[in-house]
Amino acid sequence: MDMQISWTVNVEIAPELNGFANVVTRVFWACVARSEDGAHRLTGVEDIPAPVDPTSYIDISDLKAKPRDQRRAEVLSWAEILKPGFIASTEAATTAALDQRTAAASATVVEL
Repeated sequence: MDMQISWTVNVEIAPELNGFANVVTRVFWACVARSEDGAHRLTGVEDIPAPVDPTSYIDISDLKAKPRDQRRAEVLSWAEILKPGFIASTEAATTAALDQRTAAASATVVEL
């Protein structure tokens, strides 16, 4: 079965935090596994630690200037840094849920 994985991400912005403006505070994500037999979506939220110095500050204007695929990859990399293995484990869980749903859907009832 040909399985495709896609991600969508959105961020929550605080107007000001620790002296920094427009600070990314949360990432809302969705991982979707699709096959010819259906789709399954897994969603969640990851908190981003508040910046404490310029190196830990995420400049949203720099991020928004990048192409969409690059923005998505960069935001997902934050989650991977905070939770090593996040991307692989989330994709595996989404794929497993779709496989389970597909297997259940292919069951048949036989009258006896």
